Amino acid sequence: MLIVTLARKIVCIMHHLIINREMFKDESTERPKRSKLKGTISAGKLTIDDAIEMLAKAGYVVQKRVGGEGG
Repeated sequence: MLIVTLARKIVCIMHHLIINREMFKDESTERPKRSKLKGTISAGKLTIDDAIEMLAKAGYVVQKRVGGEGG
């Protein structure tokens, strides 16, 4: 029964791809290519604002706390 279930799932996926004229992309095997940062800053010269900007460019949502350290 497991073989029939798996075969049906594969056929359903293929049918969807053919009907919608889509290409199959296996996201688990595709790795994003790393790009070298232009004008990188050494760790000693990195400011909080520079770090926030780098994280924001990488797609993270960052908020800077106002008023001191600690949590």
